[in-house]
Amino acid sequence: VNGEAQEEGSEAAAAIEKDETTTVEFEDDFTSKPGTLEITKTIKGDVTPEEAKGLLTFEVKTTVTEDGQEVEKWVGHDGKLTAEETKLILAEHFDFDQETGKYTLKFEELEAGEYTVIETDKDIDGNDVTVTYKVNGGDSQTGEETTAAVEGGKTTTVEFEDDYTKKAEAGKGNLELVKTIKGDITEEEAEGALTFVVATTVTEGGAEVTKYLKADGTLTDNAEGANITLADFAHDEGSDEYILKIEDIELGSYTVTETTKDIDGKDVTVTYSVDGGEKTEGTETTAAVEDGKTTRVEFQNDYENENTFDKKVLRVDPKTQEPLAGAVIQLLDEDGTVLKEWTSSDETPEILEGLKPGRTYTIHEETAPEGYPKAPDSKVVLKKDGSLDEEKSDVTEADDGTLLLTEPEEPEETFDKKVLRVDPKTQEPLAGAVIQLLDEDGTVLKEWTSSDETPEILEGLKPGRTYTIHEETAPEGYPKAPDSKVVLKKDGSLDEEKSDVTEAPDGTLLLTEPEEPEETYEKQILRVDPATGEALDGAVLQLIDEDGTTILHEWTSSSETPEILKGLKPGRTYTVHEKTPPKGYPRVPDRKLVLKEGGSLDEEKSDVTEASDGTLLVTEPEKPEPEKTFNKKIFRVDPENRKPLPGAVLQLIDEDGTVLKEWTSSDETPEILEGLKPGRTYTIHEKTAPEGYPKTPDCKLVLKDDGSLDVEKSDLFEDEDGTLLLTEPETAPKTGSFELTKTIKGDVTEEEAEGSLIFIIKAENGKYLSKDGKLVAEEKNAVLTLKDFSHNEGTNKYILKITTGETGKYTVTETTKDIDGKTVTAKYTTTVNGNTSEQKAGKNASVEIRAGKACSVAYENTYKNTTTEKTYKIRVLRTDPKTGKPVKGAVLKLIDKDTGKVIDTWTSTDTPHTVEGLEPGHTYIIHEESTPDGYEPAPDFTVTLDENGAIDKARSNVVTNTEGVILITKPKDGDEEEEGSKPEEEDDKPVVKPDDDGKADDKDKDSSSSSTSSSSTSSSSTSKSPRTGTSSTSTRSSTTTKEYTSKGAETGDDTNAAIPAATALAALMAILLLLRKKKQQNAE
Repeated sequence: VNGEAQEEGSEAAAAIEKDETTTVEFEDDFTSKPGTLEITKTIKGDVTPEEAKGLLTFEVKTTVTEDGQEVEKWVGHDGKLTAEETKLILAEHFDFDQETGKYTLKFEELEAGEYTVIETDKDIDGNDVTVTYKVNGGDSQTGEETTAAVEGGKTTTVEFEDDYTKKAEAGKGNLELVKTIKGDITEEEAEGALTFVVATTVTEGGAEVTKYLKADGTLTDNAEGANITLADFAHDEGSDEYILKIEDIELGSYTVTETTKDIDGKDVTVTYSVDGGEKTEGTETTAAVEDGKTTRVEFQNDYENENTFDKKVLRVDPKTQEPLAGAVIQLLDEDGTVLKEWTSSDETPEILEGLKPGRTYTIHEETAPEGYPKAPDSKVVLKKDGSLDEEKSDVTEADDGTLLLTEPEEPEETFDKKVLRVDPKTQEPLAGAVIQLLDEDGTVLKEWTSSDETPEILEGLKPGRTYTIHEETAPEGYPKAPDSKVVLKKDGSLDEEKSDVTEAPDGTLLLTEPEEPEETYEKQILRVDPATGEALDGAVLQLIDEDGTTILHEWTSSSETPEILKGLKPGRTYTVHEKTPPKGYPRVPDRKLVLKEGGSLDEEKSDVTEASDGTLLVTEPEKPEPEKTFNKKIFRVDPENRKPLPGAVLQLIDEDGTVLKEWTSSDETPEILEGLKPGRTYTIHEKTAPEGYPKTPDCKLVLKDDGSLDVEKSDLFEDEDGTLLLTEPETAPKTGSFELTKTIKGDVTEEEAEGSLIFIIKAENGKYLSKDGKLVAEEKNAVLTLKDFSHNEGTNKYILKITTGETGKYTVTETTKDIDGKTVTAKYTTTVNGNTSEQKAGKNASVEIRAGKACSVAYENTYKNTTTEKTYKIRVLRTDPKTGKPVKGAVLKLIDKDTGKVIDTWTSTDTPHTVEGLEPGHTYIIHEESTPDGYEPAPDFTVTLDENGAIDKARSNVVTNTEGVILITKPKDGDEEEEGSKPEEEDDKPVVKPDDDGKADDKDKDSSSSSTSSSSTSSSSTSKSPRTGTSSTSTRSSTTTKEYTSKGAETGDDTNAAIPAATALAALMAILLLLRKKKQQNAE
């Protein structure tokens, strides 16, 4: 302008003056400016730097116009364009950065234009490679060639990355751990100080368990056995990098933790990164192992020799610098730990010992010297040589290096304060108030009209002076605010004791009329387990005001007593923040807490849980369960005979109108509607009706959470097997049927049973279903007895059928009255659509009555006479069959023969084992579960006690000694009866055959009464294990040979068929032995 110096820009201001000519000169410079092209190369994976350097090359070329023709040019080694094809070799032309691992080639002063950058050679023998590139930091692309525009005065970057990482197996991944060690440490020190643990979570048996990855890639439950040391890493001599590659491991998330042992006299800093990401300080990180990929976790340890220094410190007067006595001062570590506390002296400085370079210490004045204000906290950071780091410290240092702690010099005499006129409830600024600032002598220093946007600034306020804020005119619709006193302290803060104006957190003065006192409330709060709801100890929690910064209360949670939050205001949004979670739990996300007027929880605005007693429950969210979906079959059927109809074109429509599926109906195969979500309203639309039939109106389809049809919200119905039937709605069944069956077994008469049983069927809504299918309000009008059931004389089964339109869920309860002298066992099954559940013990059954469906509950009661309340005990000893001595180590069980219940389990010793609480008349089985080495398993023995507690020999097959101890035995492997052994004559007694109830016939009693326990007759018997149901044949030594008729025989089971045969064989042997003895006597 008017010949002045040039300025860059496209707009100029020029003044036109009278009788003068103003000149404005613009100059446009279109000269092409050169730019910079920077190419970087990063190499990853299973290749060495030497392999990469010798084999990787690039070309950079462009197209230029010469003599009107477009010709191709290459960028030469010197950055000039040349017509000769030029190779740029990684080993020769690129610079390598050891720290970043990148190769860089930069061409400066390159002509502007578009260039093609090609990686021409990338293959290294035996290695797969993936090449990716980015231009100017953009998205990563796969390929060896890209174009890049070089602009004048700018730098264009092209980044290539070659990944030679070995690919994992399909469905597997690789984990590569890299450890870099730097600083003042030897290889020997490092290798002895570092270990790693790699953990992951897997699902076993429906539960999540922690597994540990070993260096060989296998998982183990033993954390100690999975420790990975530097000895497991590959390492080149002289290199500071250690590499361990764990290949073909299971996919998932792994937690990698480095355990760094302290090395005396050294400081260590540990950083990590995952897949080349940002470096973060710490010793633990998580890494996701993905299909066919290698995840790289890099840890770096930087060691420094630890030096410490001492510094002297004095508390001094800010003006005279004279030492002051009586100040209580603390030295705090950077985590707030008090390292030292002392009282200052006016003669001798305090010595701060053992200060570490680079560590931030704080000098805190707990108590100021008399007559002085407290000095502000001062930061102390030392350099490596022990001198004060003045940039990072805010303490003064004397010429001799002594630290001087003091308060700052007195602040300026005047201060400014902002002021707003606000609503007393909302604290929103109000416009239109005329306000005055009065001096303490009443002089009006300032008058202004309030704004609802910008606070007024009161300038030049002096500390200690009493000012008055006076409202001359109130805002429209508001009363005048009373006069408010304003007094500032020396530091410019509000002297709250002498002032009666409100101050906001940011220091703004708030002028308002007094508000009616606001009601506040108290709430109890607990930190609880998300699954069990149990209260937890040890969580550090905070209650934060709605400004997000003011901590109103902080406490540590208790598992016994809830914390009480006091002074809570309705409508105010508080935040419950978990500062530290309980041990073993994740931190809970912040929870909002808002109360309504009256003190109840505002559930719409709060995200904290409330218990039934009003206690607030803080917990972490449970893991969301995957969304359930279900499949349903569907037929288009004839409305009268329900036969499937072909040819209908049908559609399944989502609740937003989207057609999810279209099909043509079949008269053979139902269509399957897949992926139906519970609670979602679908529509079945008939686009084309079957030939000869009218179109069915649209039908709603809604499923419950368990996948069953929600009949209340749906207007189509199900067949017995759950298949949906689409037809005219008026033909759909309106009622369902329910059948209640009662079977009575055992020691009870029909009269006793009919007088002892009643049934109640209760609906979800609290009403009761009567025998005529109606819901009634009172239970007494719906009591069902066996007299309401149908019953064929002489059978033990009672049946009650109810047809009802009151569909829904019911609880069926059987109430069993006691019958004197009898015990009862109750069981039930439920049947829905022909599917019968397993039999369960109990008297309460749940069932759902559905329209058009049948369901039933079948109860079975077994009664048993109880003739005595006495119980007895037995003693059992496992013995050697030859020596008769006790045998240790056999595992034995006593089992109830009727129920299969294990009464007792023990391991044999050299003394008899006692089993107590056995009922008379009850049969028990002694079973050897585990046999000592060198012995065959003892056969199963039965024992029954009589009414006096003695062994009922007619119903038992055990051997006892003279003390009544039951002896359990079995011959050793290879032991045979000695040749020539025979029974004594007095043992050749007649065989007693019990009748069906296990007692000897009267005609045989006399002949059997002389039988003793000394018989050694060997009999063969077949026993069935009560645990497995399998039969086993054994040789048994028995006191008396008896023939039993077992329950198995009655039902066709021939398990005990060998007993009569064995009895006959024993008798035959006895006769032969007698004949042999008689023959010997005759010979004599």
